[in-house]
Amino acid sequence: MSRTTVYVDELIREYLMYRGFTKTAQSLEMEIKFDKDKDMRADKITEHLLSYVYTYDLTSLKSYWSYLYKRFFRRISNTTTHNSLMKLETCLYKYYVVYAHQSGKPDKVVEFFDKLAPELLNTPSKDTWKEWFSFQYIKNPESNTYFEPYFNKIWFDTFYMSLQNFISTVLDSVPLPSLLQWNRDNIFDNNEEKQKLQLEVNSLRSKLSDLSTASNAHLSEDMALYKQQSFQSNL
Repeated sequence: MSRTTVYVDELIREYLMYRGFTKTAQSLEMEIKFDKDKDMRADKITEHLLSYVYTYDLTSLKSYWSYLYKRFFRRISNTTTHNSLMKLETCLYKYYVVYAHQSGKPDKVVEFFDKLAPELLNTPSKDTWKEWFSFQYIKNPESNTYFEPYFNKIWFDTFYMSLQNFISTVLDSVPLPSLLQWNRDNIFDNNEEKQKLQLEVNSLRSKLSDLSTASNAHLSEDMALYKQQSFQSNL
């Protein structure tokens, strides 16, 4: 999807400049610069989402997740998929707490629960947060039997891949606008044509190889006959 959107963006940019719509082109450049959809790439969206965790920016983290929900996730109608979404959101916030603690930012842990406690207690996943309200009062939560798994790299890697794969699946289900659909179909048709041409080229190469082999064989026979005739004439 990324290559397609970038290519279409370039086409639109070129058209706007051709038409003299310079202000519109400048607005487009600004929109692209702050593109929240990240070229519709799941890996970039995931990285951008986690960047707010790494900078302890809880407000922006919530804001971006809310944007993704309104922009993409609310299209989900399947109950199982929606439950997966809620679990990922819960894991995202838990990772925020764990990362803040690992980074020596207890104030950010306290801030998290001060700001989100009422919200967390009113979500369908509220039962999963019961133990977490004691997190900030435990001296070494990484050694606690309950919290220890969340400090394991395997847990994070599993969460990271699940989040990225989920976003990728949702993005694939988003209906394409006509311009992108046309471009994708055009690329697909061109690829099919290229494949057909490649098959024809391979076939011709094979025939040429066979002809070359046969020609070399005949040439060898002619040379042998010529040598034989020359030898006999010299006698």
